[in-house]
Amino acid sequence: MLRLMFEEGNSRVGRKIISGVIRSGGAKVFTVGLGVLLAVMLGMATMALPGKTLSGSAISTQTSEAQSIPYVSPGGSAGCDFSINSCWWYVTAKQTVSGSNTIGAKARMSQHAPWTDPMNDHSLAEMVVGNYLGSTSSGWALFDSIEVGWVVWPEVYGDKKPHLFVKPTRGDQRDTADCWWPDWRAKKNRQTPEAARKSCGWVQKSNQWYPNRSTVAVDGRTHLYQIAYDPADGNWWVWYNNEWIGYIKGDWWPNHRFTRIGGQNTNGKVQWYGEVQDTKAPQNTKEEIPCTDMGNNGKFGTEKGAAVMSHMGLLKIRNGSVFSHPAKPIGEETDARYYSGKFKGNRFSYGGPGGC
Repeated sequence: MLRLMFEEGNSRVGRKIISGVIRSGGAKVFTVGLGVLLAVMLGMATMALPGKTLSGSAISTQTSEAQSIPYVSPGGSAGCDFSINSCWWYVTAKQTVSGSNTIGAKARMSQHAPWTDPMNDHSLAEMVVGNYLGSTSSGWALFDSIEVGWVVWPEVYGDKKPHLFVKPTRGDQRDTADCWWPDWRAKKNRQTPEAARKSCGWVQKSNQWYPNRSTVAVDGRTHLYQIAYDPADGNWWVWYNNEWIGYIKGDWWPNHRFTRIGGQNTNGKVQWYGEVQDTKAPQNTKEEIPCTDMGNNGKFGTEKGAAVMSHMGLLKIRNGSVFSHPAKPIGEETDARYYSGKFKGNRFSYGGPGGC
């Protein structure tokens, strides 16, 4: 295969590619062959989708951070489901997506091991892409979506370490809630763990990173996460760190209906956020006080060393080429007394100690 080099800022239109890497700093290096048509344009990052094999993997680490994030004042009230005695708090950047050319999203996330209380609380950082389908008669939202990130959840994983996770949703989120933890799903349905993962649409490709099983490093660096639909094979692929780790089969959704974020008669959304679920929420008052940490050791988003999400971007396809565009999200906090964010450019820092 040929090797093609693009210097930073080069605006020449590129080639058809099947594999390669966009390296941070210096020149962008691609291996050239048959595959997805890729264009390199001034000021625009690009990527190649995996197609039917993992050899087709080029990824951008340099999405511009020039965009500002509008700030929304704290909401002041957590979302709660008192039937399971739980409430959720967020620090989030979110973007509504329209049109029919958005096929994925990306971000770099720092990874941490926040303290959780009690054993069935969780604390996480994630990115989610999805389409809103309406709601049930009881008010439950219906989504087709995919979530990827890291989570500390001692009740599920049996330790206090951050674990890589991928979670798909198909319509009513309650029907696929146990895709969080395939081992439990396997026990409930009398399946092997591998069969349980397959029942959630997951096909494993990486020999190193296993969603809902592998732990991730707490190393002070940010790590690249991506979700992308590949029209070449009709599947939703997940990237972590340095490789496409696997995919969710496109036909896991009825009639192969989930192929874009947004589109005709569909409200699409991408969100990047830190989340805490607190399971000690009182049932007779609206003043819920969480105790679990979010982010890096409970540091508020305004503090030095807080957890961070950066290089947030949308992956769009146009004329057979795939481009990474800087996201233009809106920032929001559930309640800044407990968890706060600092929104600047195409990134934000987040976290907090709760109120205990």
